[in-house]
Amino acid sequence: MKIERIDDKTIKCYLSKDELAYYKVDYSDFISRSENAQRLLRAIIEQAKSEVGYQPPKIAFEMQIMMVPEQGMVLTFSEKDPAIGVDPDKLSGFIDTLSKLLEHVKEAGGSTGSLGALPGLGQGGISLPVPTAPMNPPEKGTEKNAPAMDVNEAVFMFTYLSDFIDYAQGLPRGIRLDSTLYKMGEEYFLHVGRGGASYDRFSRSCVQALEFSQLYSAGPGCDEVLKEHGDVMIASKAVNRFRK
Repeated sequence: MKIERIDDKTIKCYLSKDELAYYKVDYSDFISRSENAQRLLRAIIEQAKSEVGYQPPKIAFEMQIMMVPEQGMVLTFSEKDPAIGVDPDKLSGFIDTLSKLLEHVKEAGGSTGSLGALPGLGQGGISLPVPTAPMNPPEKGTEKNAPAMDVNEAVFMFTYLSDFIDYAQGLPRGIRLDSTLYKMGEEYFLHVGRGGASYDRFSRSCVQALEFSQLYSAGPGCDEVLKEHGDVMIASKAVNRFRK
């Protein structure tokens, strides 16, 4: 693997196809936070520390995944100022719920080697919040005792309104999500709740949102900061307003 320092808070790691095969990792492993993916991330962090003096943030960093056809993968690690109201534990728990969806797809005979198996999700690249703590191996005996998090609502941050529109237009017809669109500062925030949709459809919608946005917060009360500091653009059924 090749590590490149971009600035004080950002590094890039270039992984070849052979290296991905050696670690038995593909695109979906980083979303499901598989054991192999975490093993690879620990190796990257340790190499980055020794080669370029990288020091990961104490709580979490953002990781962007970019596939390079016929060559491998590029991972970009960046530290951002903590967003108001973000709970790292809730973000970590919500990523866990998305991993359950990927396992469901695998058990049903679908492909998790390519996220293109999920409607509307391309291979251009996604950004994920990654808690720093899971980079260390869990203590023995704690894995099975860890409580599962049942998340039925989340907030996604879109840089451009056009990204939100593209996301909304890619959702299946008749999906019964609760959704409110806010603007806070220069960004657009979508609060999406399960509403009358099945948990599978809600989870798929959240996975699909990661193509166009970043996960901002998740779990009960995740929209409290938006209600207090944001401007409501569309109060209800926001995603349905832009359906084709």
